Amino acid sequence: MAVRFVDPAEELELFVEWVLADLTERKASGKRPAQAMISFWMTRPNLPGRRKLSDITERRYVALSALIQAGRTMEEALWVVCCHLGQETAKEREKIRVGYYNFKNSGRAVSMDIWRGNFYSWAGWVLTVGPAELDQVSSDYIRIGKQNQATWFSDFRERLREAATVIQPGAGLENAPSPLFFPSR
Repeated sequence: MAVRFVDPAEELELFVEWVLADLTERKASGKRPAQAMISFWMTRPNLPGRRKLSDITERRYVALSALIQAGRTMEEALWVVCCHLGQETAKEREKIRVGYYNFKNSGRAVSMDIWRGNFYSWAGWVLTVGPAELDQVSSDYIRIGKQNQATWFSDFRERLREAATVIQPGAGLENAPSPLFFPSR
């Protein structure tokens, strides 16, 4: 199953929003945390050398990289990411900018293809499951005390339905070249 977006700019916006909407975290447990990082949508194993308690730095890096690859300047990309995160002061922007370059220069491998693949897989799921399953997700957010996430998910799924379609297997388009993920300006 392939997901196709009509407008590459809308695709980029939805991707960045999706990346920043979730966060995997674990509780602090000494110098060598053994627990996996868990979020609503994904679980990350405790890999060697990963002592972080969340993946927010990686998520910021992925979102900024996607925007920069699409032709945005660092300042424009920072503005988008900071607005999504509600971190709009000059000090917060500078912290995110420095974190981006520190992460970039750290040598930690981040596959944009994996992030894109996860996004397309998730988008395909949202576009193909029934309303009852989607409503259950919103209910689950509310059950765990995340009303803002429930509202975000409801809004996001509607915007996704307007922006993308699913190409079913056998439609003859499975091997068609994928449109540019990131539009250039």
